[in-house]
Amino acid sequence: MDVQLVVLSFCSLDQQQELDLKIAARTGNVLEVEKMLEHPFDPNVLLHEACWAGQEGVALLLLEAKAEVNLSNSCGQSPLHLATLQGHPALVHLLLDKAADASLADMKGKTAVHLARDRDPRDRDTNSTILRLLEEGSGGRRIRTTASAGSARVSSPSRRGGARRGP
Repeated sequence: MDVQLVVLSFCSLDQQQELDLKIAARTGNVLEVEKMLEHPFDPNVLLHEACWAGQEGVALLLLEAKAEVNLSNSCGQSPLHLATLQGHPALVHLLLDKAADASLADMKGKTAVHLARDRDPRDRDTNSTILRLLEEGSGGRRIRTTASAGSARVSSPSRRGGARRGP
């Protein structure tokens, strides 16, 4: 049996097309995003937009289209950082289910746990839900943070000697 591999490059977009797609992702226009995915288009372009805006349906569609769940933006923020910053617990749960790494730090050295702790204290229920999800979703590893932003550590109780890996 002969197998042929065909590699297609992603479609390039002009500025207006890219803006239209970002608006579709932000507003939860799943049909428009689905239409975009019918063409060879990089789903990573919109995942950050969808996570910032709390658009769980669009994020799920993009992740199913093989968007990279841990890809960082120009500030070093992953989709999990953005969903945490904006207080979207359902999206945090989805990202963790899709293997988002809660130990990743942004350019300021902050993990999603740091961002959850820094959120508005008046949103206590959302913050505690997100923190619980992050702790449970770290694969049994405890995400430890200290006073300085860049000092998060993830340790796994199942590893011998308490080995740690940093962000």
